[in-house]
Amino acid sequence: MEAEPEKPSVEEAEALVSKEEKKIVAVTCDKLYIRPEPNKKADIGVLVKGTKLIVDDTDAKLPEGWLHVTVEDKPSVVGYVMAEYVK
Repeated sequence: MEAEPEKPSVEEAEALVSKEEKKIVAVTCDKLYIRPEPNKKADIGVLVKGTKLIVDDTDAKLPEGWLHVTVEDKPSVVGYVMAEYVK
Protein backbone atom coordinates (compact mmCIF):
# COMPACT_ATOMS: atom_id res chain seq x y z
CA MET A 1 0.00 0.00 0.00
CA GLU A 2 1.37 3.40 -1.01
CA ALA A 3 1.27 6.38 1.31
CA GLU A 4 -0.77 9.34 0.15
CA PRO A 5 1.30 12.37 -0.84
CA GLU A 6 1.28 15.26 1.60
CA LYS A 7 -1.21 17.98 0.77
CA PRO A 8 0.14 21.54 0.55
CA SER A 9 -0.85 24.03 3.22
CA VAL A 10 -3.38 26.73 2.36
CA GLU A 11 -0.54 29.26 2.03
CA GLU A 12 1.42 26.97 -0.31
CA ALA A 13 -1.66 26.30 -2.44
CA GLU A 14 -2.47 30.03 -2.73
CA ALA A 15 1.13 30.78 -3.71
CA LEU A 16 1.00 28.10 -6.42
CA VAL A 17 -2.28 29.41 -7.81
CA SER A 18 -1.15 33.05 -7.88
CA LYS A 19 2.13 32.04 -9.54
CA GLU A 20 0.27 30.09 -12.22
CA GLU A 21 -2.04 33.03 -12.93
CA LYS A 22 0.84 35.42 -13.59
CA LYS A 23 2.02 35.86 -17.14
CA ILE A 24 5.76 36.46 -17.01
CA VAL A 25 7.65 37.88 -19.98
CA ALA A 26 11.25 39.04 -20.42
CA VAL A 27 12.76 42.02 -22.22
CA THR A 28 14.33 40.82 -25.48
CA CYS A 29 16.14 43.99 -26.61
CA ASP A 30 19.21 45.66 -25.08
CA LYS A 31 17.13 48.43 -23.46
CA LEU A 32 13.41 49.09 -23.26
CA TYR A 33 11.66 52.17 -21.91
CA ILE A 34 8.94 51.64 -19.32
CA ARG A 35 6.43 54.46 -19.46
CA PRO A 36 3.75 55.92 -17.16
CA GLU A 37 1.18 55.84 -19.99
CA PRO A 38 0.85 53.66 -23.11
CA ASN A 39 2.42 56.18 -25.50
CA LYS A 40 5.89 57.31 -26.55
CA LYS A 41 5.74 60.80 -25.00
CA ALA A 42 7.50 60.12 -21.71
CA ASP A 43 9.62 57.44 -20.14
CA ILE A 44 10.11 56.60 -16.48
CA GLY A 45 12.96 54.18 -16.75
CA VAL A 46 15.01 51.83 -18.82
CA LEU A 47 14.77 48.06 -18.56
CA VAL A 48 17.65 45.87 -19.71
CA LYS A 49 17.59 42.65 -21.69
CA GLY A 50 16.37 39.73 -19.58
CA THR A 51 14.37 41.82 -17.08
CA LYS A 52 11.31 39.80 -16.07
CA LEU A 53 7.94 41.50 -16.16
CA ILE A 54 4.54 40.47 -14.84
CA VAL A 55 1.83 41.28 -17.38
CA ASP A 56 -1.46 42.74 -16.14
CA ASP A 57 -4.09 41.45 -18.59
CA THR A 58 -6.96 43.27 -16.88
CA ASP A 59 -6.48 46.59 -18.72
CA ALA A 60 -8.68 45.95 -21.77
CA LYS A 61 -8.57 49.58 -22.98
CA LEU A 62 -4.89 49.52 -23.92
CA PRO A 63 -3.86 50.67 -27.38
CA GLU A 64 -2.77 47.79 -29.60
CA GLY A 65 0.84 46.77 -29.07
CA TRP A 66 1.16 47.91 -25.45
CA LEU A 67 1.35 45.87 -22.22
CA HIS A 68 0.71 47.01 -18.65
CA VAL A 69 3.50 45.48 -16.57
CA THR A 70 5.14 45.28 -13.16
CA VAL A 71 8.86 44.58 -12.84
CA GLU A 72 9.00 41.18 -11.14
CA ASP A 73 11.84 41.90 -8.70
CA LYS A 74 10.77 45.54 -8.11
CA PRO A 75 6.98 45.51 -7.58
CA SER A 76 6.91 49.28 -7.07
CA VAL A 77 7.92 49.76 -10.74
CA VAL A 78 4.71 49.63 -12.77
CA GLY A 79 4.16 50.99 -16.26
CA TYR A 80 3.69 50.27 -19.94
CA VAL A 81 6.01 48.71 -22.52
CA MET A 82 5.68 47.90 -26.20
CA ALA A 83 4.79 44.23 -26.62
CA GLU A 84 7.10 43.66 -29.60
CA TYR A 85 10.15 43.94 -27.32
CA VAL A 86 9.21 41.24 -24.81
CA LYS A 87 8.66 37.52 -25.04
